[in-house]
This record gives sequence, C-alpha cells and structure tokens, in this order.
Amino acid sequence: MPVLHRSTGPITGDQFSGTFSSADPTFVRGGFNGGFFGPGAKEAGYTFQMIRYNPDPYAGAAVSAVNTYITGVAVGPKK
Repeated sequence: MPVLHRSTGPITGDQFSGTFSSADPTFVRGGFNGGFFGPGAKEAGYTFQMIRYNPDPYAGAAVSAVNTYITGVAVGPKK
C-alpha cells in the first residue's frame, strides 16, 4: 500500500473533506469526507477512498495492469 505523505482539506461548519497525496509512484489519488456529530460535536466520522496503480499484480501472468481500490470508514470520539 502506498505511503501517504499528506492530506489537506477545509473544515466548514461540522463537515470536512479533502485529498491525499503521496510521492509513491503507484499512488493514483485519494480523498476523504466526514463530519463532527453528537452534542458538542464530540464525535467524528469519515469515509476515505484511495486508488493504487498495480502495474503487474500477478508477477507476469496478468493480461493488463489493474488498479486497486481501497475504501473505509473511521469513527470515534474527538480528542
């Protein structure tokens, strides 16, 4: 999996979103969307997605290169 070097994005009200960047040549793009929830906005949650270019996933047996899609969710109390 590519090493992410940075993520950037604004916080507007109780919502935030942004993009990931990486110097890893297999990293294509990625981003996140989320918000703060509950009384006093004490919880936070976001979804994220990344695309990684995998030029030869089967060590010579692949017909063509493929992308790997990585998605997930993170939730928890804001500290």
